Amino acid sequence: MFQVSLAYRSSFGLHHFCGGFIINRYWAITAAHCDIRQSPRYVIAGLHRLRGSSSSRPTLHRITRFIRHPQYQGNDRDIALVRVAEPFVFGDNVQPICAPEADNDYANERVVVSGWGLTTQGEGCRLEGQKDFTLKLEPRGTCFQ
Repeated sequence: MFQVSLAYRSSFGLHHFCGGFIINRYWAITAAHCDIRQSPRYVIAGLHRLRGSSSSRPTLHRITRFIRHPQYQGNDRDIALVRVAEPFVFGDNVQPICAPEADNDYANERVVVSGWGLTTQGEGCRLEGQKDFTLKLEPRGTCFQ
């Protein structure tokens, strides 16, 4: 799977705080607002459930760099790169995400989004198991209205 969990370690164990996606053996992509100052910080790959048993064997990768978009402000340009010390080992449960072609805006095409987050805004329950949903992309110009 291409999705990863960003986590920090405390005396109580590992705590998930954000999700991300593998882009190659040393890098993942996440939201810029996920740059918490807790330390040490990790990326967990191959994880399908945040709690309880899982059929996969997740791997722990220490975060060595967190690079926010230089023009990040609130929800604007909320994207960041995460470098890990130990490379991701690709297999059945760990894969990089497919990169889109730069010259295609994918308007009106169906895409899959996934995560462990809330499924409704405001009150809601965090998902324990990873979920994915299929959505239709709006044309780029619609986003700027």
